[in-house]
Amino acid sequence: MLFEALQTQSGLSKAQLSWLATTASKRYKIYQIPKHNGSFRTIAQPSKEIKAIQRWIISYFVKKLPIHDAAVAYKNGSSIKINAFRHVNTFFTLRVDFKNFFPSFKYNNITNFIKVASKKYGINLSEEDVDFICKISCRNNELTIGAPISPILTNVMMFEFDHLISTWCKTRELIYTRYADDIFISSNSPYCLKDALSEIRQIITNYKFVDLFINEEKTKFLSRKYRRTITGLVITPSGKISIGLEWKNKIKNQIYHFKVGKLDLNDLPALMGMLAFIKDVEPTFHETLGRKYGSETLTAISKLQPLTTKTKDIPHSSF
Repeated sequence: MLFEALQTQSGLSKAQLSWLATTASKRYKIYQIPKHNGSFRTIAQPSKEIKAIQRWIISYFVKKLPIHDAAVAYKNGSSIKINAFRHVNTFFTLRVDFKNFFPSFKYNNITNFIKVASKKYGINLSEEDVDFICKISCRNNELTIGAPISPILTNVMMFEFDHLISTWCKTRELIYTRYADDIFISSNSPYCLKDALSEIRQIITNYKFVDLFINEEKTKFLSRKYRRTITGLVITPSGKISIGLEWKNKIKNQIYHFKVGKLDLNDLPALMGMLAFIKDVEPTFHETLGRKYGSETLTAISKLQPLTTKTKDIPHSSF
C-alpha cells in the first residue's frame, strides 16, 4: 500500500503523515506574477515537506499511468518548439484555450480518477491511500499552479480526453496537440476544421474526470496567410518556426545595451536563457546575432560575465 510504503521510506509516522495531509492546504506560499495582458497569475507553491511528498507520489504512482502522445507539455523531451513543429506543414489551425485549467481539477475529480486508473492498471491502493493522495495534491480541494504534482497529474487525467480528440482528428487527417490548457488542431483545409470546436465541446461535456470550460475570448482560427502563433512561437507563411519580430527586437536591444555596458546585470540570466532558447528554436537568428554583435559578446552572455574586451560601439539605429 502507498501509505505504508511512504512511512517506511520517509521515516515519518502515520500520525505525522496524516497531519501533513490534513493541514496541507495551509502549507502554501501564495504570490502573483504579471501576465502579458496586464493581469496577474496566482501561484500557490507548497512547502518543502508537501513538495517532497508530492514528488514521491509522482514516482510511486502517477508515473505508472499513461500520458498521450498528443500531450506535449510537462514531459521529458517535449517543448513548445516540438508542439509548434507538429503544425508547420499545415495551413489552418484552431486554437482552443481552457479557463482556469489546474483549479478545474477538483478533489472529487481526482478521487474518481485514481479509483478508476488504479483498478485499470493493477495498482493496489486503499481508500486511505486515495484520500491521502488527494489531500496532499490539492489546496482547498483543487490543484494549483506552482505545485510539482499538478502538471503530470493533469496530463494523466486528460489521457482519455486526448485519446478521444486524437482519434476523431486522425480519421479526418487533422493534427492534434495539447499543451496544458491550449488545444491546437490543424489542417490544410479550413473546411476540415468546421466541426472541430463542436466536437471538443461535446467531449468536454461528457468527460467524467474534470469539468472544463472553454475560454471563448482565446478561441481562434489561425491561417498561414497571416501570423500563426502556437504556444508563443510564430509559424511563418513559409512554414518555419520563429520567435517573432517583437521578441527579436527586444533581444537585439538587450544585447546592444550589454555590449556597450548599459545592461542591468540583474537582467543577464534572463538574456542568457533567451539566447539558449533562440539557439534551439531559431538557430539562423542566433547566427545572425553572432555576426552582428560578435561571438565574444554571446559567449560572455552565456557565461554570465560582463564584456571585458574593448569592442566597437554599435549605433542603436543599426537595429
